[in-house]
Amino acid sequence: MTRVILGLGSNLGDRADNIKKALLIIFSAFTAGKISRVYSSSSLLKDNQRDYYNIVCSCYTDKSPEDALIFFQGTEEKLGRVRNGIRWGAREIDIDILDWGGSVIKTDRLIIPHPEMSSRSFVLYPLREIFPDYKHPETGRSLEEMINLLEDDFGITPLSFDVFENI
Repeated sequence: MTRVILGLGSNLGDRADNIKKALLIIFSAFTAGKISRVYSSSSLLKDNQRDYYNIVCSCYTDKSPEDALIFFQGTEEKLGRVRNGIRWGAREIDIDILDWGGSVIKTDRLIIPHPEMSSRSFVLYPLREIFPDYKHPETGRSLEEMINLLEDDFGITPLSFDVFENI
């Protein structure tokens, strides 16, 4: 089985519940791994969008990356996400594949590791919480190196609750 690392975010509706529902769907089809605490961060657009709730989690699967992508996009749609062409717009749920077993994958539909993960505090901080020794598969950089290179932390704040604690 391959370890998959995912980033989940929500800033519409009940953000914590959206993430919890997404995790329940994901873990019904994939073997559950680790889950970070919930973090709050501002929008990448620095606009009037509500702050995002973000987590990083891992799971294990025998699915192909392409089949997993179809599954995650279907999960987003089930939870109300509408792809309206607005990049970084508000959404009920966003599920990004950050890492696929430490592999580098580049297809027409999928780039892994996620091409922007090393510039996103809301990915790096929760990832450090659950996999402190993680190294970027392409650059070899540690999480500490990537965090030290951040130009903006987007107001990242760990929250005092675990979205998955009641399950």
